[in-house]
Amino acid sequence: MYRYLGSTDIFLYDFIGTSAFVFLLFFNIFHYKKKRNILSYCSTSAMNVFSKKHQKPITKVFSNATFWAIIETILISIVQYAFALNLNQGFGDMVRTGSNYYGLLFFSPVLMFALCLAIWLDPLKQIDLITPSFPFALVFSRIACFCNGCCGGIEWSSGLYNYYTNRVEFPLQLLEAGLALLIFIFLMFWRNKAKPGTMFPTYLIIYSASRFFIEFLSNKENVFGIFKRYHVICAVGVVVGIIELVIVLKFGKDISDLFSESHYFIPNKTKKKNKKKKTESNA
Repeated sequence: MYRYLGSTDIFLYDFIGTSAFVFLLFFNIFHYKKKRNILSYCSTSAMNVFSKKHQKPITKVFSNATFWAIIETILISIVQYAFALNLNQGFGDMVRTGSNYYGLLFFSPVLMFALCLAIWLDPLKQIDLITPSFPFALVFSRIACFCNGCCGGIEWSSGLYNYYTNRVEFPLQLLEAGLALLIFIFLMFWRNKAKPGTMFPTYLIIYSASRFFIEFLSNKENVFGIFKRYHVICAVGVVVGIIELVIVLKFGKDISDLFSESHYFIPNKTKKKNKKKKTESNA
């Protein structure tokens, strides 16, 4: 059984949600692989400034790629989390449903691209890095919903009694948490084989498609025959995911090349070298 915990549910719900953010933050830090290749141009430049032969102990820290990877990950995670709160609330109000999670999924690519543009970091590499943290955080979120008694399922005689709705229901929150955990495990195994930039749209398609069928077990009100508002959002999620996947497969390499340090900054140096060679040959 699970129950509505009265005044305690506010603390428990917020505590589990905050724990999700803390865990996904550490998750992103520990999975920040190939640090020198994935660092932004800003962090790489700062690291090179402190990279000298004769270093003090503190400068050795600042010249370490792992240090800048951690700083960069914390910065990106905090910005994502802070903006997501406002975006989610606005998105939920816009469609008159508690679909806050989809607010994050729909706006994350735009937000990530703008952030990566500011610090000159390949957005495809970065979104690939943090994509597994989306289902990972959702596991905690759905457990919080289960403890709170919200977002439950349809009435089911073999289900659990919910003090929030005062009826026996299908534990939909636990089903969603289990599904999110399976998707997380899949993404972790698949991330090394996936093409750059395809992680996020793949997750959006898988999650939206599976959530579409799960919503038939939801206790939310039907608004379009047998369909609920969330069915429409899930369908839009599948379409958006397919569009993003097509864009990444077609233009992903060009996007990565644009944000590549060697592609964007070195050509000027090569031109100068070529000019020197020409002047020397003419002389």
